[in-house]
Amino acid sequence: IKVNKDWTIKDVIAHLVGWEKGDVPIIKSTWQTKEKPWFYKTRDYDEFNKKSVEFYKNYSPKELIKEWKYWQGEVEKEIKKIGRSKLKSHPDLFEWLFDEGEDNHYSEHLNQIKKALKLNS
Repeated sequence: IKVNKDWTIKDVIAHLVGWEKGDVPIIKSTWQTKEKPWFYKTRDYDEFNKKSVEFYKNYSPKELIKEWKYWQGEVEKEIKKIGRSKLKSHPDLFEWLFDEGEDNHYSEHLNQIKKALKLNS
């Protein structure tokens, strides 16, 4: 099932897994250097997204979800190592990490998936 003209639902999940996986080293380096992450310096995420989709193309849906849960856990470990309150005290560097609004990254893609599955009310 296509979410858009280019991506399937599996591709969207692979994209999200890629971002979680990429968050782990970014949290570490951003905390150490106090420099904004690479994605603050560009609006072009296409190459990063393509690499994630390509990397996970041979994963089964079950394997992909397992991988996603793993990387979500690794992100949480990094947050705990530094401290949630410490990270939140630097919104200029870590606002993306606590993207909890209604139009956050996950909600955007969940809505795409619901629409593709015609579950959107």
